[in-house]
Amino acid sequence: MKDKKVLTKAEKGEHTKQEILRIARKLFGTKGYSQTSTEEILEELNLSRGALYHHFTNKKDIFKEVCKDINQEIIDKIEFKSWNSLKRNWKEVLELSNEAEFVRIWIRDCYSVLDIVEVNEIDSIYFEKPLVELLEKSTKAKILKKIPPVETAQIIISMINQAIFVLAETKEEKKIQVKKNLSLTIEHFLKSLEV
Repeated sequence: MKDKKVLTKAEKGEHTKQEILRIARKLFGTKGYSQTSTEEILEELNLSRGALYHHFTNKKDIFKEVCKDINQEIIDKIEFKSWNSLKRNWKEVLELSNEAEFVRIWIRDCYSVLDIVEVNEIDSIYFEKPLVELLEKSTKAKILKKIPPVETAQIIISMINQAIFVLAETKEEKKIQVKKNLSLTIEHFLKSLEV
């Protein structure tokens, strides 16, 4: 008979935090932020209010952490290892426009729940910083023209975000063509940066 691993207090706390985020993400993704109450999250997990507030200040704080988790998953798909890997993988992010949970949280609710400073902070941590580093590295390697890396990164992020927003709102019968057009436009811009 195997003994169950005894979790430390810190491990139990981290497990509780991750469970809160998992349930909150499910509820935010299906019902939306405004229709999800803190009580529902507590009921789903059979948690006390104190346990929830030990990890998060309020519902908005939970939502912000869910948004960070979502962005970490996106960044894992894109890979900023090289310019070629970025060019090869960025289109995978457009598929998020088909995922109801992502659309509900990041496209429909994010900009009404979080202020622009908070959204920009998330973009900066997960996208801008690694993209700036990649642009600088690629410029030094003479793969890219001499470009302002911060502003270029911000333009690339904005284009991809806007493409996802457009696709999420596009009717199904037009989605394939719109996706193709958006991809060509962004690819053209990325190509224009090369030496």
